[in-house]
Amino acid sequence: DIRSANSRGFRLSVPLRRAMSGLEALDAFAAIFEDSDSDQSPPDPPDHGPRLAISFAGLRDHLRLRGFCVLPPPDDDSFLGYCRALREDIELLFSLELLIPARNKLAVERDGSGRVVAGVIRSKRGVHELDLVREGNVVEPHALATCPAISAFHETHAEGLVAGLQRAYPEMGITGVDTIKVQVNEGLGGCFPMHYDTSGAHSQRKLTMLFYLEEAWNESHGGQLRLFPFPYETVDIAPRIGTVAMFCSTQMLHRVCPATRRRVCLSVWFAGAPEKGHEFYPNTVSESTLEVEQSFLRFLTQKDNRRLLSKVWYRDEYASSFLDAFSGDDGRGEEDEAEGEHGLQAALELDQRETDKAATLLSPTLLERLQDELPLPLPEIRVRAGNCVQ
Repeated sequence: DIRSANSRGFRLSVPLRRAMSGLEALDAFAAIFEDSDSDQSPPDPPDHGPRLAISFAGLRDHLRLRGFCVLPPPDDDSFLGYCRALREDIELLFSLELLIPARNKLAVERDGSGRVVAGVIRSKRGVHELDLVREGNVVEPHALATCPAISAFHETHAEGLVAGLQRAYPEMGITGVDTIKVQVNEGLGGCFPMHYDTSGAHSQRKLTMLFYLEEAWNESHGGQLRLFPFPYETVDIAPRIGTVAMFCSTQMLHRVCPATRRRVCLSVWFAGAPEKGHEFYPNTVSESTLEVEQSFLRFLTQKDNRRLLSKVWYRDEYASSFLDAFSGDDGRGEEDEAEGEHGLQAALELDQRETDKAATLLSPTLLERLQDELPLPLPEIRVRAGNCVQ
């Protein structure tokens, strides 16, 4: 059940006027953001029936302590109808062949300064994407014009989300929407390897928000979003319709598991001030952490340490996710495919050499302690939003 927001903080109230589907469900996402500076709950807007309320205070604590927040699908036909309208837009773009195959250029050789001097391009099986908005600008106006639900999200609803995030968590320095991307995974085993959405060096992306739109999903279908909030335990998020996942774009290592069923999602990246790039990823120690462990935990969660340690700690899963995403037939000719497989192996070997080099920077004592103590359980969160889980 979706409960009202915590009385101290900000909440997103969405009137759920009636059970709706398709474009009628757009009204269910007309956000009203409210401010509360006292112990009393802010006054409710005129009563239009049940409301979906998201506690931004809970969101802030989830991001500060864990680096991610998941809003499970509400048991409400109107919000699910809105999600179905988003899905219809994306499927229309796919049927019009406006989405393009998802490709990556994989490094196979670097020079002494670490710059990539040779690479190979590989596609992810059956994964198609399209950026509708990039760096805050509409880059596919004709495609966006065919999508009434996504257009409404971009023109109206996204502004409300930005305002809510700014009020609830000013430390993030959110300034607006950077990117809106649509994605269809045809369920041919396509997936994404372990990666960060951005390093922060050449991008303003700070917060990732994913809207999952998959009907009738079950675990055998795969396609889960897997988060690696080092040094905490790994978390899998099911891509069920209505689920909304948020995490730090610059510091949350994640992947998508192979999907055997069609998987559709809308991805939104929020931009932030450059100097705010790493500040809001979990670098706060939970009050429940024993004092003797706090210094070690702060060492593990320091941003540069986290990247180095994660590279070593997840070595095997890095490699397996890499092969899951890029091995096998990617739709090219046989000769090109053989060349691509050779390049893929070279890229994997380069990655393994870099991981081995990173491991030499860690003392045997530290590696032994990591083996003994990790992964840590997710930190407890005292303030919870009614529909924030994990």
